[in-house]
Amino acid sequence: MLTTGNQLKAARAMIGMEQAELASLIGVNINTIRNMEGSGPGPIAGRSQSVLAVQRMLEREGIEFLNHGQPGVRMSGQIMPRPRLFRRSAISSHRHVVFAYDYNGARRNAFVRYDALWVADDNRALAEFDARKGQILAEVARRVDEGLLETGGSTTIDHLPDLSDDEE
Repeated sequence: MLTTGNQLKAARAMIGMEQAELASLIGVNINTIRNMEGSGPGPIAGRSQSVLAVQRMLEREGIEFLNHGQPGVRMSGQIMPRPRLFRRSAISSHRHVVFAYDYNGARRNAFVRYDALWVADDNRALAEFDARKGQILAEVARRVDEGLLETGGSTTIDHLPDLSDDEE
């Protein structure tokens, strides 16, 4: 079980994940992750649902949390592949960010509606996409894994949670 800020920091270091990427993957503000890690060797102060989301995400990435008398972390050996962004661009006429990604040996295309990014223009859409890249790629991986692709293997993301709602 994830119990301390130091455990969280060590787990991220083991898999080479930045705070911003983790925050984006679970749909929280980066300050949530910073505050959790700021607990150091003490118990993590934060919403239990956020702590659980962090724990589950890191476990999916191959981390095992240890609490045998003293909190620790190790690799579980079950590392899941993550999608990798290939390219992205805004299509203002359709109000989407289109992107290509590689996942499980295949290159696919996907779209994120500007409304899902909570923006209205091209420049802001690309900046918001970049800030939420981890969360977006996790969503397309989920859709691939669950067989939820459209004809031709693409997918369109119509909704993502607003990260500013989770500030702690």
